[in-house]
Amino acid sequence: MRYAGDCCVIGGRVRVVHEVKLSSEYFNSVKNGSKPFELIFDDKDYMVGDIFVLRETRSGEYTGRICWREVTYKLSDCQGLAQGWCILGIGKISSRVAKRGMKRMSEDNRKE
Repeated sequence: MRYAGDCCVIGGRVRVVHEVKLSSEYFNSVKNGSKPFELIFDDKDYMVGDIFVLRETRSGEYTGRICWREVTYKLSDCQGLAQGWCILGIGKISSRVAKRGMKRMSEDNRKE
């Protein structure tokens, strides 16, 4: 069964939005595009089109910085990857689309 993360409409499509912790040592590389991938345990059945809200952490605490990325590719079940792990290609999404997604998520959280 697929993990049901927060869902919202972003860019005209329904997307599953995953909040993911990201160490400060990698955050800037993801944000500037020089690290366009994530090696991650696939416990949430990630799929192409999912959205990551990457939250920077330092010493286990959130810094307040976030970065939105779309899953563009998924590599799993191949030689060299441990069972249950995957490599996800992640690409930038427009700041306008991310802002709409953030607004929608904020509205949904207020309704709860």
